[in-house]
Amino acid sequence: MVAVGGLITTLGATLVAVAFPILMQTMGTTRKGWSMMLLIFALPFGLLGLLRFIFVPEIVKTEKEETQKLDVQSFIRALKSSPFIYLLSLAVLLNNVISYFTTSVTAYYFQYVVGDLSMMSAVSMMGIVTPFILLFVPMLLKKITTQQLVVIGALLGAIGSFSRWFAGGNLLFLMATGLLVALGTMPVSYYGTTVMVVSCMDYHEWKTGERIEGVFSALGNVTAKIGQAFGAALVGGLMSMSHYDGILAVQSAEANTMIVALFSVIPGIMFVGIMVLMKFYTLDKKMPQIKKELAERK
Repeated sequence: MVAVGGLITTLGATLVAVAFPILMQTMGTTRKGWSMMLLIFALPFGLLGLLRFIFVPEIVKTEKEETQKLDVQSFIRALKSSPFIYLLSLAVLLNNVISYFTTSVTAYYFQYVVGDLSMMSAVSMMGIVTPFILLFVPMLLKKITTQQLVVIGALLGAIGSFSRWFAGGNLLFLMATGLLVALGTMPVSYYGTTVMVVSCMDYHEWKTGERIEGVFSALGNVTAKIGQAFGAALVGGLMSMSHYDGILAVQSAEANTMIVALFSVIPGIMFVGIMVLMKFYTLDKKMPQIKKELAERK
């Protein structure tokens, strides 16, 4: 289900990523053009949401369910019992910073370094490949662990990111490295906040006898939001330090160098950070025994 959901989500995001730079280059030069762009995206998405509201039935469970009460003590107990949630949360944070860089800094790169924002659509098209690769991940996970999948992805992402330093305006090179970066963020994006979080829940239950699902789910979501916010602050701060001026059609050499660094070296360092964190994430090796003992208890 993770693979199928990721396929649909990524295809939709890719279509928008391909269309937006072209529309921005052709229509985004006037106030009327921006209004038209808003309608192009808002109307179909609004209609889709309305159709979903009308035709997708709400599932109402009539049986009385036991709800978990989440409080500060629950969070403290969860954090004390599982060192793996720290490692996973930091990996999710770094992955979301990289994802923010991918969506924001890429536009600066193509506008000021490449000199043609519409070319960004060609690189965004490589995102069409990643969801189909995602379909093969469940088969791959029968041979390797989730932790190993994250490490492989981060390695590909690091290679793609560091290589971008030498890309310049070479479109084919940018498309190839863009694919590597997309593959790099994919494992944490689709498994770091789902499958791996469930493993942390199982570990906590195995160690303490207490099942706290809400706490671990909340930690993953909060960390993802913090990563996006930190990415935005980092981009804004470093761009400001390099004397970037959005009014100028041509940026200074210092600003362009910072844009290239944010597009390549800094995400590469973060991918390396994810690999280091996963070096200490040894929970996957313990999961067969943990699941066996939990099943026996029930």
